[in-house]
Amino acid sequence: MITILGLTPLLATNGDNLIALGVAQRAMGGTGITHFTAGASATGNPALITQSTGGEFTFGGTYLQPTVDVQTANTGGLNDLSETSSSKHNIIPYVALTHNLENGFSVGGSIFGTAGMGTNWSEGDGAIGDASIGDVGLYSMKTNLTMLRVSVPIAYRKDAWSIGVAPVLLFGTLSMSLNAPDRDVTTFVPLATNHPIDNGISQNVGYGYEVGATYQFVDSGITLGAVYHSAISMKYENQLSAISTEFGYGSPGSNFDVFSDTLEQPAEIGFGIDWKYNTISLTADYRHIQWADAQGYKDFNWQNQNVYAIGAEYRLNDLSLRAGYNYAKNPIQVSHDDTPINSNLPLAYQSTNGDTLNAFNHVMFPAISDHHYSFGAGYQFNHSVSSDIAIVYATSPDVTASATTVGLGDVTTSNNQLTFSVGLNIHF
Repeated sequence: MITILGLTPLLATNGDNLIALGVAQRAMGGTGITHFTAGASATGNPALITQSTGGEFTFGGTYLQPTVDVQTANTGGLNDLSETSSSKHNIIPYVALTHNLENGFSVGGSIFGTAGMGTNWSEGDGAIGDASIGDVGLYSMKTNLTMLRVSVPIAYRKDAWSIGVAPVLLFGTLSMSLNAPDRDVTTFVPLATNHPIDNGISQNVGYGYEVGATYQFVDSGITLGAVYHSAISMKYENQLSAISTEFGYGSPGSNFDVFSDTLEQPAEIGFGIDWKYNTISLTADYRHIQWADAQGYKDFNWQNQNVYAIGAEYRLNDLSLRAGYNYAKNPIQVSHDDTPINSNLPLAYQSTNGDTLNAFNHVMFPAISDHHYSFGAGYQFNHSVSSDIAIVYATSPDVTASATTVGLGDVTTSNNQLTFSVGLNIHF
């Protein structure tokens, strides 16, 4: 599974996080703080695993098909283009286990592909052309960030209360590459040739924790819950630093330091409510993702993100029908910082910090999807075996940002995604 995730770039949904991990959770708009979904609850809210009876084993995967489009305009006709990222097909596997020990305690474990971003502009009009006449394409940029989260929850239930905690291991990979124009060493004028910036794949392991609680009002069918996911620091050697150095950060006379290679997965706090009445469940979650406080993301001008999710389930004997909606405003703030990265260069080649950040964010890491529409179903084949499916369609606005001083003019980006998830659950 680690090998597969290292080769497949996930695309951003709530920032770079998938809206949810389990199939039933995805079908219900990404809710999972208070709505129990068997083994997948092991990382949604560790306190929920106390609702399992006996053991629950679940496994499956998600197929994700993103469509990332970039258009450039106002480049004087030299680099106006319309291109679609060639990173289009991704498989994200998962496996989870929970077991109720019948003494108030429940334990579990899960391995999920949880987050990532990636685009590929190394083909077509995105590939760098003759920079000496202004044709730089999209610099042949190619990025791939993947993350695999391993959690081992333990939870305890007493009367209506449940509490849970889980240590977390996060396995991450990051690769960033581009082709940069060669320049005259005296005048800095770009030449017709270019050179690659590619340090391969960097890997790292980070450590964190999750803690959650739920309270059930049994007579009314209402469950309240809260969860906290700690920040996890990840360092990817020779990735962010190498790319930023190529754009002048940290060079002699630069107004800005070279970027750190640390890319911290942000802390997150969430609250939820779930209501069950006969054959109907209605659930809603709120999550606050602290991108602006996370090292690396705050350097890229990301803002904190509020996530609102609602979901519904209708049970018909062995068949369950589900639907949901998830909204989170695009966390990337368009930068208008006109400070030159290096004011010692000839005026015509003084790229600004704002234009460069806009190019990085909207070409390399376009985490701008905001609306997510989901539906799915579950079927109970017998007492021991059930299956779930989910379909999520995510849309984004067309975001336009200036990248004029790096040769891209006005960049307009959109990121729409279609995902199909399927899972099998075994009760024992």
